Amino acid sequence: MSEQPILNLEDVSVTYKRADRSKVTAVSGVNLTLNKGEILGLVGESGCGKSTLGKAAVGILPTSGGEITFNGTKVEPLNRSMRSRELLKLQLIFQDPYSSLNPRRKIGDQLIDGLLNYGVDEDEARESSAHLLERVGLSRSSLTKYTHQFSGGQRQRIAIARALTLQPEVIIADEPISALDASAQAQVANLLVELVGELGMSMIFISHDLSVVRQISDRTAVMYLGKLIEIAPTREIWDSPRHPYTKALIQAIPKPDGKGFLPLELPGDVPDPRLPPSGCRFHPRCPVAVAECSVREPQMAQTDGRWSSCLLNNELRIEGSAHVV
Repeated sequence: MSEQPILNLEDVSVTYKRADRSKVTAVSGVNLTLNKGEILGLVGESGCGKSTLGKAAVGILPTSGGEITFNGTKVEPLNRSMRSRELLKLQLIFQDPYSSLNPRRKIGDQLIDGLLNYGVDEDEARESSAHLLERVGLSRSSLTKYTHQFSGGQRQRIAIARALTLQPEVIIADEPISALDASAQAQVANLLVELVGELGMSMIFISHDLSVVRQISDRTAVMYLGKLIEIAPTREIWDSPRHPYTKALIQAIPKPDGKGFLPLELPGDVPDPRLPPSGCRFHPRCPVAVAECSVREPQMAQTDGRWSSCLLNNELRIEGSAHVV
């Protein structure tokens, strides 16, 4: 891995304005790096802000604070003008390919759009697109078909091919397997890992499925209610999670062990992001919270090369299935 990150998010926040003029901070003060050749898993419950963070990282959503840089170039919000060539190497795979692909246009026409916009000859663009379709497991004849003629897994492969047309260095995959059945999920996840290695890319893989992230990612970042609460090498996250929320997520994963194991549910509901709890945002649901957790907000701190934000980290040791304070 290179010590110089290819993508750097520094103190990034994203705020939405609602119809009633209230504001919701979906992402708050996030610091995150992606190294060259790395697969970084970004996990958390639905509504935690991980997809918002991914879209902000490529400039689809404007930030309300902080800075994002890709290869040293500041990532600006997209507008109607042509994107700078420096940022073409930063691409997003959307969660739902059926809504991100145009049902009224042939697949081939959609794949060549980016290439034509940047001066590639049309014949060359079509040949390149056909090659990409073959690389993701589809035939050249797919160029002349429409979106509705493909299954969900095939549409996601098309979305991957489209993201690859401009030969990106970084792919942000926003829950690319969440809408697929189990067999298609495995196939698409394995395809992405193969492409990252084959093409020398880096990837942020956004998912709520920790079991998949465990298999494919080098590092894992855990998000809760707009904030990162733990970042560590994936194996270490699984072997010894340091934040109570991370451990709760792992314990909530079903284990098909044939012994009637039932996953442990997280207590309570995710708080309203318009009115986040004082202090630690997780404290109303935390099994080891103390009084100070409700009044003092923890900051991300590094220990032994790992980052976590828990007031009890210096005293709390998460070992096996028990919390020791």
